[in-house]
Amino acid sequence: MSVKHDWLVLLVDTYNTGIKPKRQSEEKFYRGLQDLQAVVDTFGTDLSTHAQVKKKRHGHARRIKAEAIAAFKVEVSLKIPLIQQADTWDAVHRIVTKCKVPGIGDLAIYDMTRAICAHRRLAPLHIDLHCGTKVGTRRLLGVKKLGATILKTDLPSELQCLSELDLEDFLCIFKDYFVESPPHLQVGPTCSTKVVVRGCRKRPPVSTFQAC
Repeated sequence: MSVKHDWLVLLVDTYNTGIKPKRQSEEKFYRGLQDLQAVVDTFGTDLSTHAQVKKKRHGHARRIKAEAIAAFKVEVSLKIPLIQQADTWDAVHRIVTKCKVPGIGDLAIYDMTRAICAHRRLAPLHIDLHCGTKVGTRRLLGVKKLGATILKTDLPSELQCLSELDLEDFLCIFKDYFVESPPHLQVGPTCSTKVVVRGCRKRPPVSTFQAC
């Protein structure tokens, strides 16, 4: 199975206009924090409400126990001196991975790495495959087995305009669209994108895209 050219182009445009700005605003927020400790302290928080001190959980952290998040933050905080010496995304990711505690999975490790690297202006040279991102990549490429990462050049030409960070997001968000009978896209006048899902009772008939 292959995803048609026009379909991929539409998905990329949908991502760029309706979803990417939110990720970019998060990166800008992290870059503006005073130091790495402040970055670690915000882990698991929905940044759209952080400034309002509502402390709402980020979607990725809602299923993680508060005790696990707290313990993870402590471990990462202890490694800040090492993180400050790391000069690549991979080096930071390796350090954060060693901070893993019970209840913390690969996605949480990626999110912490992304926040730290946004603050330090470090970008990945590959796409980390975990959770929904791996599912999306399998469906897009029509393969069953994948490693922990993939190069952007291994993906279709229509996606080469996106960065590695974009693609981690894109492959997860649109994983249900890399199929033979994908849902229908409705792009609203204000760049808000709605999804009308046909033929599946397990999903709501209409839902709004959110960052993965």
